[in-house]
Amino acid sequence: MLRYNATDMFIKGFDSVSSGYPINDRLLMSASHMNNTEACDHLINKRPRTFYSIERTDSPGYVKHGNVHILQSCLNLMVHSSFAKGMVSVLPLAVDSGNLDFVRLLLKHLPINEDSNSLLTDNDNDNDIKFKRRGGISVDMLKVLHEEFNCLFVLTKLWKAILSRSVHCNMLGSVQYILDSMPSPKFQQLLSSDDHPNDMSYYWLLWRCAKNDNIAMFDALFNIRLVDQNDRMDIRATINEAADSSHESFIKHLYKYHVGNGHITRICEELLRDLLVMGQDLDILDVDQAKLLITPLAAIRNNDLESFKSATIKQNYNLDAETCRTMTKSMALLISNPLKGVEYNHNNKSLINMVRAVGKPGSNITADIVCQFIVNNNVHRPKKLNDTMKSAAGYSADERRMSRDNVIDIPTH
Repeated sequence: MLRYNATDMFIKGFDSVSSGYPINDRLLMSASHMNNTEACDHLINKRPRTFYSIERTDSPGYVKHGNVHILQSCLNLMVHSSFAKGMVSVLPLAVDSGNLDFVRLLLKHLPINEDSNSLLTDNDNDNDIKFKRRGGISVDMLKVLHEEFNCLFVLTKLWKAILSRSVHCNMLGSVQYILDSMPSPKFQQLLSSDDHPNDMSYYWLLWRCAKNDNIAMFDALFNIRLVDQNDRMDIRATINEAADSSHESFIKHLYKYHVGNGHITRICEELLRDLLVMGQDLDILDVDQAKLLITPLAAIRNNDLESFKSATIKQNYNLDAETCRTMTKSMALLISNPLKGVEYNHNNKSLINMVRAVGKPGSNITADIVCQFIVNNNVHRPKKLNDTMKSAAGYSADERRMSRDNVIDIPTH
């Protein structure tokens, strides 16, 4: 009844059996999970001395919704005035609710120290915190965490996840607040995360700025590295993403301010030069007059069939999952059946991303297109060939056989 929001029916049913109902907190826990304020109030009023184990470490629904009333009601039932330390696991969910008053009330009763980091997970009990709020985490929420309760930078997992989400959501104000408030030792933690291939790494943040075409945010993040370290940075992934997303102004900004001054590696400098094309009558590169070279992925994403066919574009590229799901049918057919004498080389993720795009909502990729893609292209043997075969298992025997027999091995040295 609670699950289907049949509150009146639930209350009548409970009242009819409440005199003999055993004392426990299961119904109250269920009502709070469903964020049902009326049901919670009724249960508490009927059994005011019923002990409610709010110290459980799961994530009740009222936390997700930031329901201050239910939280305060549950606090009133507690024997002790503070939560058990395990309750810190619900803090990311509370922050994601966006309710400042809820987070304030929670933090007033929540013991937090450096050891609390090991207890932080997302709502799916993953090792990493993943915020889902579309608007990201506001500066006002950051001020509650940092200025009012001084816990933002105590919880390393939390501030890194918030920074990542803020970059993802293009929230320059939140990113700048974190960088301006961050103690020096935390800068080292951020910069030393480079080797982790996930959205907590410093280089991923730069890459995301390129994807979002956010030059101001890139500069804010890039400048902390210039202040803290003197070595040249390898930002090829960032450069390639900007080019593949047709962000010409981003590429020109990188060339103007980071070429020839020791900021980035010489390979990156050459890559930027190669991506900016001058007219035939101009030998010296004038950034303002230059045009961005159209890369294969840029052509695919813009459905530019003629540019994709052009011999001037580079012919080695990676089909990421998003591109496979969103490319037009005409582009998918062209990729799967390239012009005579033209061969495209793909890395080990292209095939599995093509296979997984089959049948996805909005995707134009079919099993037949995948089969033609395998036959007519040089597909390096995927590192996860078994996963590719499993993904192909639901479509056709031809696709499974071609996935196995037509991919090519590449040297491992």
